[in-house]
Amino acid sequence: MKKWQIGLMVIGIVIGILLASSLWSKEQFETTEPTEKQINELEKVFYAIKKFEYEPEIYNVPLTSGKCYSLCKQVLGTEEMTIEIATDYYQYPSETIEKEAGDCEDFSILIVSAAKHLGIPARVVEGVIKVDNEVKPKSVRHTWSEVYYNGKWRPLDPNPAGKTSFKEFLSGSTEDVIAEEIICKYDDLILSGNWDQRERFNWLSRSLKEDYQKSLRANTNLSEQKIEEIATACAKEAFQIAIEHSRVPDDPRSYIQPDNPRLKEWVDILTSA
Repeated sequence: MKKWQIGLMVIGIVIGILLASSLWSKEQFETTEPTEKQINELEKVFYAIKKFEYEPEIYNVPLTSGKCYSLCKQVLGTEEMTIEIATDYYQYPSETIEKEAGDCEDFSILIVSAAKHLGIPARVVEGVIKVDNEVKPKSVRHTWSEVYYNGKWRPLDPNPAGKTSFKEFLSGSTEDVIAEEIICKYDDLILSGNWDQRERFNWLSRSLKEDYQKSLRANTNLSEQKIEEIATACAKEAFQIAIEHSRVPDDPRSYIQPDNPRLKEWVDILTSA
């Protein structure tokens, strides 16, 4: 093969990589305006999800050995210890329908799948929001949805634990809720932003440690150094257990399933009523 041919091949490969990178990072979500009938059908789905139970994946695990147990026994003088472990388990739409329960990402995945089945442009959004219902506001990771309506993408949070109404979505007042950070957006075809499975687990590890620190500060008179030592040990052991009970996809687009038979049946029953 001649040198100029090799050069052309290299240039072609580089251009291909750059084009693929551009397609990955640039939003190209569908923006077809939904009809009034489609929006009315989506409203029925929204309020059906609002009746589901908000059920984060929490496990209470008794500890009988390990560094965390030893430290707590030594410092707190307790023989029996149970730690609360939050996991990160993504549910498929059919699983959320059957359980009638889930957490923020499960409900967002479900309503986006349903919207796409109805022919409405929709996408899941993962980001960071500020929660003000505590003594000290806290930044937390959250998942919600966006639906294309009246010429723009509008936030729609189907989480039963939230207070957003469909009327607020229609009026555009939910646009006042601005996330501190947008991590990624996705539907069944497009993934825009930074989806990193490892970062999900890193966030889970940090969250566990922060929860243990908060609990120790509230319930003991330990020094910050000792709190740090115990929280680090507990979070490390809890994280290993959490990983066993977690299910985070390599690619979240596989969870948006507008053609899933169970989803289609459920949506069709709701919208025909």
